[in-house]
Amino acid sequence: GDAFIRSSIAYHSWSAATVIALCFSAAATTKSEVRKEVEASMLRGESSGLWALLEMVCDVVVPLSEDLRIIGKASRFAAMMTLQARSVEGACLQDYMPSREDRAAVERCVRAHGDEASGITGTLPRALHVRLRDSLGNHIRVELFCVTVQSLVQRRFFVGIREFSDAGPPP
Repeated sequence: GDAFIRSSIAYHSWSAATVIALCFSAAATTKSEVRKEVEASMLRGESSGLWALLEMVCDVVVPLSEDLRIIGKASRFAAMMTLQARSVEGACLQDYMPSREDRAAVERCVRAHGDEASGITGTLPRALHVRLRDSLGNHIRVELFCVTVQSLVQRRFFVGIREFSDAGPPP
């Protein structure tokens, strides 16, 4: 009698506590997943706007990972470097810079620029003049525009590249 009732009450109490704990856990997981999805959506929207603005003023826009490696095929950059159909995915942008000073300047610019980013925002681009070396050994003077896009999950960079000339546009 009494032992069975106590045992039954203890079992049902434990079961109810387990169900409640699982519900709280599921709610927290769902809230976290929804938050990540909303953040990813905002990042995609913001990224596409920044990308479009860079494309308006630059010859090429290259997405970089946090370790400054090229994300994706970057076929327009490959064409600019006369690499034709060769993929540049995973290559470091600085590998195309013959000058140690230019490589260091890009690192400082992007890193300092990345430290300014907060939340799900991209910061204003910074301009930097460097030289790139194409596959034929030609040096190309370019202006780089570095933009950071950061979320709580990831940070990446967009680098707009525009051929640069001191001479200015022809008359």
